[in-house]
Amino acid sequence: SAVLYQEQFYRDCKGCLRPGGIIVTQNGHPNFEEYPAVALGNLAKVFTNTTLYQFCVPTYMGGLQSFGWASDDASILDVAVKTLEERWAATGITDCRVYTPAYGKASFVLPRWMQEIVDAAAKAAKGA
Repeated sequence: SAVLYQEQFYRDCKGCLRPGGIIVTQNGHPNFEEYPAVALGNLAKVFTNTTLYQFCVPTYMGGLQSFGWASDDASILDVAVKTLEERWAATGITDCRVYTPAYGKASFVLPRWMQEIVDAAAKAAKGA
């Protein structure tokens, strides 16, 4: 699976996206594994805006799961919770025990140690 975390793979993915498109990658637990930082660093070489978000996956080691997020359009993350609630209600799939639109938005708020991974990846990509 190492090829899935390499810069060329992300370049190929970007080539399949519409302008401003989003790529999301499963990145494991950033505290137990090294590849989330490597993957994010390679994403940052390809996309202008990269971050991690987190979600609790009880069946996953440690519970915490990180996902890489990247796009050349950072404004996509600026969606208000009210707008997310309206979109979610329109799906008709609102009887979820864990997910809410506010929880989804809050998933992008990172603890300091995860934000440091994001910042280091962005800095390294700019120096590359």
